Amino acid sequence: MNEKQVKLPGPDHPVSIERNPARVVVSIAGRVIADTRNALTLREAAYPPVQYIPDDDVDLSQLERSDHVTYCPYKGDCIYYSIPAGGKKSVMRCGHTRIRFLLLSRLRGMCVLSRASR
Repeated sequence: MNEKQVKLPGPDHPVSIERNPARVVVSIAGRVIADTRNALTLREAAYPPVQYIPDDDVDLSQLERSDHVTYCPYKGDCIYYSIPAGGKKSVMRCGHTRIRFLLLSRLRGMCVLSRASR
């Protein structure tokens, strides 16, 4: 059996989570996908910061699960969703990480809506 590698954040790969005091609204093709005042900002190593939005503040009916899954040794498994309203540019634009590690448990039940193409 192949065990997945688990890593802890540290000086060589820092990870921080902080509350975003601003309102975060995500819209695609004129449709509001998410609207929250409860986003958390994740800063991880040299990657750009990302906003984790509570599932309760995302219109999950506008997401369509893809077959794409990735694994991060710092956060866990990530399942990707597309947002059909956005057309081809919105394929795999939402990631929902199954946070497995206590250190990042504040991110459970949250998703990332990404601008970057994959």
